[in-house]
Amino acid sequence: MPYRQNDLCSSSNTFARTVSRVEKTGRVLAVSLTALFIAFAMVRATMLGEPYTVRCLIGLILTPFILVAEWLFRFRLRLPVFVLLQLFYLLAVIGKCFHLFDICAWWDIAMHSVGGFCLAVAGLVLFDLFQKRILKRPPDQTGKRTPIHCIASALFALCFAATAGVLWELYEFAVDRLFGWDMQMDTIVSQIDSSLLGDGMGSITQIGDISEAAVNGVSLPIEGYLDIGLYDTMEDLALLTAGALAAGLIRLLFRQEKLFFHLDSDPIQPQTVQSAADRPGR
Repeated sequence: MPYRQNDLCSSSNTFARTVSRVEKTGRVLAVSLTALFIAFAMVRATMLGEPYTVRCLIGLILTPFILVAEWLFRFRLRLPVFVLLQLFYLLAVIGKCFHLFDICAWWDIAMHSVGGFCLAVAGLVLFDLFQKRILKRPPDQTGKRTPIHCIASALFALCFAATAGVLWELYEFAVDRLFGWDMQMDTIVSQIDSSLLGDGMGSITQIGDISEAAVNGVSLPIEGYLDIGLYDTMEDLALLTAGALAAGLIRLLFRQEKLFFHLDSDPIQPQTVQSAADRPGR
């Protein structure tokens, strides 16, 4: 029995509905699990008297932020990207609550690297939203962008992620100064170079092989000099930039607009199969 064209259309529609159900189920599950874990962390912090209850409460309120952004700006992240962003958000909120930054030496490295990638994806979304909704420039029929577009979008994503990273580090510095939260983590170093300790203008004094430090005559329980945030800030910005570069490189290599997301105004694939009712009569 020959395979009819309207059967092909019906199969395609069924597959599309199945994909849509998987997308919706995956989103609801990711958001629900995120909210559940943050709520658990909030209850735990409250019972133990730790100062993370307000942090978790704000995180719980902002849990559906990505879904709201998709609805407001009419775009849809690919499900793996959505899950990655939701997972990053969850771990960023509860990382301090469960002292993961202290327990896992690589935790801060992973968070800032993945954070740079996620921020770059947000930058790619904003770039295409501006181009299509403001400049009214539709994509070509192949679904791929020109090299100029890919380079421009990758550069914008990198700059967006870097700017967001700088603003975050400024936030950490502000709350450390105002509330003493110690978000900019300390680093033990064995050498310092300082012009303030120099003999005169333009003179730099180097102190190396530092094995102990004292404050007001009291020795600190560390083997070296305590840097209070500079190294941590610079490493965080470098890791964030590396994550953003990875997202930009993927955009340049694949040159597909819908690799990370698609806009609701994107044209769906051109219809190549007509049903029997749509075909002109003989």
